[in-house]
Amino acid sequence: MHLAEETPDSVRLLAFRLAAEEFCIELRWIRQLRRWSETTALPGAPPHVLGLINLRGTIVPLIDLARRLGLRSGQEEARRVVIVCDLPRATAGLAVDAVGDILTVPAAALEPPPRTGSDRSDAVVTALALREERLIRVLDPVALTGQDSRECA
Repeated sequence: MHLAEETPDSVRLLAFRLAAEEFCIELRWIRQLRRWSETTALPGAPPHVLGLINLRGTIVPLIDLARRLGLRSGQEEARRVVIVCDLPRATAGLAVDAVGDILTVPAAALEPPPRTGSDRSDAVVTALALREERLIRVLDPVALTGQDSRECA
């Protein structure tokens, strides 16, 4: 893993933490990083949807990524970071505990996750790589936000 530029044979990833766990999202999805901001409640939304935020005039749903993945957040809300993602059908915010490095991983090092029998975990984790004793789990923000990535391709 390097902090080098992406090449056709590599993928750039943003590493972030949820509780004591590390995950990544491909940089191509990320629009910006923001500090935490208060949300407006959205009645009837799933429990992992914290509410809506105003992003320069655009209303964006904010998803508690730890809750979405069945984890507990390790940070109080005011200290969390929002990863704003531009997805095929919408913009969404993902609330995480902390943001880490931008990693460049050879595409050949990424492999599909093992089948667990759970459609839910198979859909959100798109790739795994083992680097320097770290297991890198690449998440699919399209699946995390409830969009069907097969329909968006």
